[in-house]
Amino acid sequence: PSSTGAASGASQVSELERLAPPTSDAEDLLQRVLKRYPSFASSGVQLPSDWKSWTHQELEHFVSTFGQLLPPGRTWSVAVKVGLRVREKTTGRTGIVVELPLGPPVFRVCFDDGRQCLKELTRFETEHGGCAVTFDGEGT
Repeated sequence: PSSTGAASGASQVSELERLAPPTSDAEDLLQRVLKRYPSFASSGVQLPSDWKSWTHQELEHFVSTFGQLLPPGRTWSVAVKVGLRVREKTTGRTGIVVELPLGPPVFRVCFDDGRQCLKELTRFETEHGGCAVTFDGEGT
């Protein structure tokens, strides 16, 4: 009886696959990467419009770092929010955004050495990938 159930289940799956619209290789690749990093789907990070031209490694790096590692030659900005890991451009010190007390262009960062300071956005980039940090107006 269990083999009949398994066969029936397999035929249902193949029927669903037959009815499903065809997907591109890029979309198949994206689905495989998202299975490895399921929290990316709920992170709010949007894929850039040219993601379908990326290699498997470029797509995986982007997804696994929540958009902080971009393919070579591509730049973009990341909205500052509490919890974002940042690096000061001039000193290389890293830390985490802990508060947006005054709005643009100032935020409070807690450096890895424990010191906290109010800093200007233009002095920072993301810790990984070196994306510019901007203010999106939401504050969190």
